[in-house]
Amino acid sequence: MENETKNITDRIMIVRLGIHQWYPKKHDKKATRGLADLHNVDPDRLGKVIKNLVDLETIRPLQQACRKLREEVHAMTAPWEDGGLRALPAELYYNFCNEVRDNIQNIDRLADEYEKEYESEREKARRELNGLFNEDDYPAAHVMRARFSVDYDFKPVTNVDDVRVWGLAAADQKEIEDTVRQSVTAQIEQAQSHVFNQVVERAQEFIDKVTKFDDAAAASQDDGKGLRLYDSAIGNLRDVILLVLEGMNFTGDQEIEKLCKELKKSLSKVNTGKLKVSPDLRKKSIADVEKVLNKFSGAYGS
Repeated sequence: MENETKNITDRIMIVRLGIHQWYPKKHDKKATRGLADLHNVDPDRLGKVIKNLVDLETIRPLQQACRKLREEVHAMTAPWEDGGLRALPAELYYNFCNEVRDNIQNIDRLADEYEKEYESEREKARRELNGLFNEDDYPAAHVMRARFSVDYDFKPVTNVDDVRVWGLAAADQKEIEDTVRQSVTAQIEQAQSHVFNQVVERAQEFIDKVTKFDDAAAASQDDGKGLRLYDSAIGNLRDVILLVLEGMNFTGDQEIEKLCKELKKSLSKVNTGKLKVSPDLRKKSIADVEKVLNKFSGAYGS
């Protein structure tokens, strides 16, 4: 197992991603106390009065860009340790860097654009919030802009063959070295289990969305043309299958590879347009994906 673990750690790196934002909401303690006084209740019995410091629609594209980056990074990585560390397969390193770079450029562009709108949004809030407006809630425009930033860095996974302890008795040294090896092995197993679960979750999501659409079409006796079935119903599953086959299966687990290939085969002749107009194809696709999931239901304790 030690040699196997060493080979796996050579194919994984750990990445830390930090996405920083200015959050345009504020707890108004004065308003909370005023509401409590109005109703003659203890403030602790109330929730908090939270103000939207700006029109949220104006900053939403920037918030969505930050969320998109986080989602794409999570799609290419697996949880490693507490604190937001993620395991990145070495095969996906360049894909990862390209995706992060493109997303950072988009976030920077949107943040620069929002900085130009910020003063007018603050003045709009002054008018609309009336007595709830507080100048101190608003940082200067350049300070607000600086709070939107992204940073990330990489580090190698501990090589279990390089674990060394000095100054202790041989038995104590071995116990510590074995503990570190067991910890790394457990983290690898947890990360690989996450990869398997991601595939299963996306497959179940496909089943649920197509089933819901099929039920709605049957209830309305509709041919599907007047109902909505988004491309993501299939695309999310295909995307995760592609990522896993390209490198996310960093232990080379044969069961995960078979799962992905069989799911891929079951979707080979399926697209959103065909699903919308063909009840038979919907039922067959659901049955095919369910059959694959049932076949691999014992893997990773699922």
